[in-house]
Amino acid sequence: RLMTKQEAIDHFGSVKDLAAALGITREAIYQWRDDAIPLLRAYEVREAVAKRAAEPSAAIAAQGC
Repeated sequence: RLMTKQEAIDHFGSVKDLAAALGITREAIYQWRDDAIPLLRAYEVREAVAKRAAEPSAAIAAQGC
């Protein structure tokens, strides 16, 4: 199942933060349908979510904790 637009926004906290994570404008996100993210963007959102989830772990590992 693909993430909905609102789920993606909720995950990143705001349309502004989601747009920044994807390197696109807020206006582009507002053009998405509410029930489905365009397929290419869905892939990019999934990658951004994975990257964001990995960042705290990488920071902890770098500190030797």
